[in-house]
Amino acid sequence: MNPRKFKVSLFVATVSLLSLLLPQPVGALVEPAEKSELREAEITRPLPGTLDSVPVFNSNCPEVVLGEGVLLSTFKSGVDPSSTLPYEFMGDFDVFFHHIADGKKSGHMENLYLGLVARNDGKKSARLEIKSGASYLSQPDAPFIKLKEKVDNTGGDVYAGPGDRVTTELLLDKIKDNLKGTIEIPPGKTVLVRSFAIPVNNLEPPLNGRNGLLHLHSDRPVSLALVSLFARKTDTDKFVEPQAADFIAIAEKGELTQPRGLKASVPGEPGPIKYGRVAGIATGSSWKASEKAAIEIGSTPFTLHYPISTVIGGMFGTGQIQSAPLAARLADTAWAAHGNYGILYDLTIPVKNNFKKIVSCHLRLDSPVKSDVKGRAPQYLSPPSTMVFFRGTVQHQVLKDDNQISKGVSHLVLHHGEKGPDLSVFDLEPGKTAEVNIRLIYPADSTPPQVVSLEIK
Repeated sequence: MNPRKFKVSLFVATVSLLSLLLPQPVGALVEPAEKSELREAEITRPLPGTLDSVPVFNSNCPEVVLGEGVLLSTFKSGVDPSSTLPYEFMGDFDVFFHHIADGKKSGHMENLYLGLVARNDGKKSARLEIKSGASYLSQPDAPFIKLKEKVDNTGGDVYAGPGDRVTTELLLDKIKDNLKGTIEIPPGKTVLVRSFAIPVNNLEPPLNGRNGLLHLHSDRPVSLALVSLFARKTDTDKFVEPQAADFIAIAEKGELTQPRGLKASVPGEPGPIKYGRVAGIATGSSWKASEKAAIEIGSTPFTLHYPISTVIGGMFGTGQIQSAPLAARLADTAWAAHGNYGILYDLTIPVKNNFKKIVSCHLRLDSPVKSDVKGRAPQYLSPPSTMVFFRGTVQHQVLKDDNQISKGVSHLVLHHGEKGPDLSVFDLEPGKTAEVNIRLIYPADSTPPQVVSLEIK
């Protein structure tokens, strides 16, 4: 099934694109419309393990780009010291960006361009390699189409939205827009690594978004900047892409793109939480989690929950905030990488049936109501909200101790307060063990947190 073959109505496209403009939800807790008595034993556990230490150049503020200038820079110098975050990347690191062009608000119907620029302040040449990466537009690459709640996605061609498509292709290693390549940066020089267009002309409304995730490696310290420029007008009144020198000049000038995003609230201050958008250097690109000892099943029914992408006010009583910390951030932007967009989650849960009967195990990804009430099981809405809180691809595998393997790849669409469909269902005999694994790259356009659930019947 190829989503590009779907025809998207004007209404759906408009609503979907406008949904990108909404800030992340504040920390006020929303109670379920209906509460039911707890009918089964349920345990919510924090994820074992932690984020790795890979740095991530994370640019998501302002989400809607209305002017030219620097979106995020780690250059050592600039017009205003507050416009740059002196930081050098060496070894493995990631670049994540998610931005939108609005021709009506900006007054520019010509293409907006994002330029990734790198500088080498060292005395020897630097070799910068893009090991893998993907970047797509909302239109026409990955429109927000309506999909079923669960679709087989072994081929990686099911997606709705650019963040969904980028993470699906990287998760499954089926990249269609291959950004691989190597660039030599001479000492003391600045180069354009790659530019990305965001067209709005001939779109109604003139809105378009672009998402990108790149995995890079540098053999020497380099600084990065992501800048925004509109197409340049020629003498013949045609609009063309800015030249490399134009992007470099903006990066070295150092003035931030205006206007900026909404100010994030200071951690711990009273009132609703305003998470804000991210513009900084996050620490952590993957979270590999595995329980060291098997979870023992001694009775049924029983459900085990592992929250993912938890944020302040949404830890489900675990006390675990998974938001990647920021080594550096621009003023007024988010204090952590809320949502962990682009981060790989790899969770392994070993289970053992110590019950006297065969049990049926059901693996799901749920999107319950955000909560932080300790000792309370995840709560759901009946019926779920119409708001989509997760669109993405999930790999799942079950390995039994008799070497029987069942695995699959599913694309999910989860609404706020919704219990997800079964990803995998398997029987476990008395005394037998199984190793359950679930992998996903958390996609942009989703709203955290979600919960991995293993229900035993």
